[in-house]
Amino acid sequence: SLITLAQAALKKFPGPIVGITGSNGKTTTKNILHAGINNSFATFHNFNNEIGLPLCALSLDTKNTVAIFEMGAAKKGDINFLSRLIRPAIGIITHIGHSHLEGLGSLNGVLKAKSELIHNIQKNGIAIVPEGPYIKYWKGLRKDITFRTFGLNDEASFFATNIKSTKAGTVFTINSPYLRKKIKVQTPLLGNHNILNILAGLIATLELKEDIDFFKNSLKTFSNTSQRLQLQPWVNSSTLIDDSYNANPDSVKAAIDVLHQQAGRRILVLGDMKELGRYRKKLHQNIGEYAKAKRINVLIGFGDLARHAAISFGPSGI
Repeated sequence: SLITLAQAALKKFPGPIVGITGSNGKTTTKNILHAGINNSFATFHNFNNEIGLPLCALSLDTKNTVAIFEMGAAKKGDINFLSRLIRPAIGIITHIGHSHLEGLGSLNGVLKAKSELIHNIQKNGIAIVPEGPYIKYWKGLRKDITFRTFGLNDEASFFATNIKSTKAGTVFTINSPYLRKKIKVQTPLLGNHNILNILAGLIATLELKEDIDFFKNSLKTFSNTSQRLQLQPWVNSSTLIDDSYNANPDSVKAAIDVLHQQAGRRILVLGDMKELGRYRKKLHQNIGEYAKAKRINVLIGFGDLARHAAISFGPSGI
């Protein structure tokens, strides 16, 4: 079967394997690592399920130094199946948020599903996780692996300071007790959520003992998957930010944060967010309230669910 073939291909691969999961930022973090590690292999596009991932494994080449696999979860057990297949030396959880609630039920369901990865990291391996409320839970799962955290405050093992947003992207500094000197980063990527993705990628690069200067230089020209916060000129000398690839409440909020940072009149065009189960109405209302709090000028909703966002946004919601 496909799985048996994939297992054989993975057994033959001599280099370390990195497994990435999370509610948001999986593909971006995978792309950051792939660009930042010379001669690495990474899963194509979002081939991150029980068919896509094994197909990617069959393309592994022994010339690749590191293999990076993205893993998605629509239901309980998905990440366990995929991470057991790849047995990563390094596991990354990018974020725990409101994704696939239809199949996972609640935020706690999301946490448990993504955390299946922790159980399948190789002994003495590394878990790279976001600083925050779930650290104790994760550390309780394994005593034989090392945990590294990333975040925007100094409680994290690796954290960002001096964050500046410019027309050209983002500039910030990476601090850590594990670094001999601070690392200054410049990237066209927008938003704090992408700073977190870069931090996760940098920790993995360090742990793999790969070239940090190469990683840093790759970020200067890094271009993300299309339809992920892409800036493009539009009518009447306006700017269009295309973030239409796929959405859940947390990624929409991250996009609103980026829109909030822009000068001028700010218009949010929102379609329906799918797969949110019984919380769908409430979560769309929350987005309307969030957009209003972030001083967005107009919210245009398109779809039955997006209507709830437009109503909770108020008079300028259409």
